[in-house]
Amino acid sequence: MVMNVIIDRNKKILVFITLVLVSLIAFSCKSEYAKYVSLEPGIDNNIVFFNIKNYSRKELGDYIRKIDSLEPRVIALDVQFDELKDAYGDSVLASAIANSGKIVMSSFIDQNSIVHKSDPYFTQNILGDGVLSGVIDDQNVMSKYVPIFENNDGQFVAFPTLITLYYKFGLKNVYNYMVNNQYEIKFTKNKDQFVILDENSMQKKQVRGKIVFFGYLGPNHENEYLTPLDIVEGDDSKTYSAIITANIVLNLLKDKNLREPQIK
Repeated sequence: MVMNVIIDRNKKILVFITLVLVSLIAFSCKSEYAKYVSLEPGIDNNIVFFNIKNYSRKELGDYIRKIDSLEPRVIALDVQFDELKDAYGDSVLASAIANSGKIVMSSFIDQNSIVHKSDPYFTQNILGDGVLSGVIDDQNVMSKYVPIFENNDGQFVAFPTLITLYYKFGLKNVYNYMVNNQYEIKFTKNKDQFVILDENSMQKKQVRGKIVFFGYLGPNHENEYLTPLDIVEGDDSKTYSAIITANIVLNLLKDKNLREPQIK
């Protein structure tokens, strides 16, 4: 009887110690990443989103045309079309992209540092094609990005860098970053602080002169990453890639390294 009481007490002590250690680790982790998060009040005025959900290529082409008619400054496609599928759907999408003249495409870098781009059929008359350049640290947290990436095939400008250059200056090749250098992402907006367009009631006043991100924002948990924002806010969710890229763009809009050229 006495032995059972002692064992039970030891178990409770062990559980208590475990909970304390878990709390200390969580607090330490939150403190470590707090410097990456500085949420600003209000809805962002530079960027709006269109959730691509699981739309077909034909539907995406139709929505690109519709949003393009509302006069955005830049349309950023956070999605890759690496192969041809349905001939009719592909043609609708490719035509919408080519006719817009405001599209920045995204490509991705695999674990072997190889850059994968969309099929050339979809990249006619685009403003540019930038790599997704978020960096995941040893704790599996995406907290940094690379504005200019270089491998054996050459130099590649990051997706958010290109978006910002065209949005702010209407051109590219205006930057002063070291190749392959990592920069901290300062998270200033969460998902709830961006306008997400309703496909049935989009208005010009929501879109005109802004960046429109076509990216996946649910309903499923796809294309998500653990970020300092998730750790500091203390929930179990992760952040969609498009929201991460939007925060990088907001960082770049304030960055003196991204500057307007001197016209000679």
